[in-house]
Amino acid sequence: MNALPSLHNPPLPLTSAVPRAVAVAGVFPPILLPCCGILLAGAIGSSHHRAWVAVTVFATAIGLLAVVARCAGIGRVAITLLALAAALFRAQPIAERTVIWPTENTNAVRGTVETWPSPHGETVRTPVTVVAVRTKRGWQFATATLRATLPAYPPLNRGDVVVIGGIATLHRNAWPDADGALYGQWMRIERRDDPSSLTDIRYWAVTRFIAGIERHIRSPEAGLTAGMLLGEKTVLDAPTRDALNATGTTQHVVISGWNISIVIGLFAALGRNLSFRRRRVWALAALAAVVVYTFAVGADLSVVRAAVMGGAALIAPLVGRRPDPLVWLAIACAAMTLIDPTVTHNLSFLLSATATFGVLVVAPWLAMIAQRLPAGRAFPRITELGAVAIAAYLMTEPIILHTFGRASLISPIVNIIVEPLVPVIMAFGFITAVLSFVPIALFADIAGLCTALPAWLFLRIIYAAGGLPIAAVRLPQPAGQSHDYAARTLSR
Repeated sequence: MNALPSLHNPPLPLTSAVPRAVAVAGVFPPILLPCCGILLAGAIGSSHHRAWVAVTVFATAIGLLAVVARCAGIGRVAITLLALAAALFRAQPIAERTVIWPTENTNAVRGTVETWPSPHGETVRTPVTVVAVRTKRGWQFATATLRATLPAYPPLNRGDVVVIGGIATLHRNAWPDADGALYGQWMRIERRDDPSSLTDIRYWAVTRFIAGIERHIRSPEAGLTAGMLLGEKTVLDAPTRDALNATGTTQHVVISGWNISIVIGLFAALGRNLSFRRRRVWALAALAAVVVYTFAVGADLSVVRAAVMGGAALIAPLVGRRPDPLVWLAIACAAMTLIDPTVTHNLSFLLSATATFGVLVVAPWLAMIAQRLPAGRAFPRITELGAVAIAAYLMTEPIILHTFGRASLISPIVNIIVEPLVPVIMAFGFITAVLSFVPIALFADIAGLCTALPAWLFLRIIYAAGGLPIAAVRLPQPAGQSHDYAARTLSR
């Protein structure tokens, strides 16, 4: 039997008849190569959808060659090509939505509220599916999806049928999920929808949690706490958003692997001294908590990726396997790409995946280099935090620069300083939200004070750092890139 090549057992020199890809296939874990094939198909996009047939034929030929030659490396190449073909088959071109709109000016629309409205100051925003518009000749049939900015009162539910007064503007291909925009001057609810689905229950619970936080924690600390705990960026005020952008600390108000790690770490700390059998029950309870938390915060792309990796870290020891974070990162990203091929063009997904890759691969390498220095050996904890912050910065900043045309120069330093405050704010913020359901307000007020103190310190740090002249710089964007593209990417 031929020994498989590895990092410790280099392969023999290959003849010209065997592609060098076979040697590469033997070095990495078998699952990584198919995952890379799926991600490559997602990056290529739907423009090469028809190539799946040719790739499938080529993969079949390579697979037959692997069977004849009895070579595991060639077999892995064939499997990778099959994964690439499957992902290309999934990456079908998105059919354009049918838009029917009158040529005359419109002054009102009738439609259905598609999602729960998100607050923006004194207004709310939500997509509205239009079924009719009003012109000088009366109501006419129309179909389009508009991004509507509406009055906050009367409150809306998802599924409500509304009549909105205002002028709609069509912007075809401006957003992936809308055909235009509408600023509503007045609104009338024609029919209420009964909110009874799981999504409606989740929205109600999140709204109730945010209300409890805002009742017992002053602003702007309340907005920061809700952002860290639930990923709600709409409750942040403008100065806080500007400071987070300038200091490169916006990842703390976006649900990611850090939040999932805190949930798992809490259960791990509580069940550390249990027996093995009870520890298995505790791990399953932690897995259930991860699922519930992922559903509660909305199951965004970065959250799903983090939840898959966190669940793998909990399950692998129970079945006697070593959890390899890099492998599970590849599996999570590939599975999400196979389900939705457009995910590789989503800014949130790209930032989350690249930051995690930096923490898993680049950070240990940076920490090893830093520990060779006297200062690194003297302060090992600070060295690890610095390596993680710099690694995440190096991996995500090129994407941010390409999308927004700006770069934060002080992000690694500020993140090292504020990192220890994040779990404290999240823990006490959760306690405050839970205690807000208790009729006696004293307990929630005490927990709110314990939350407000670290949140106040966090804000003071980013305000001071964000006000520095060298906090952030703007650079020319690559040709063809614009902030309109950034807005469309963030909206997905």
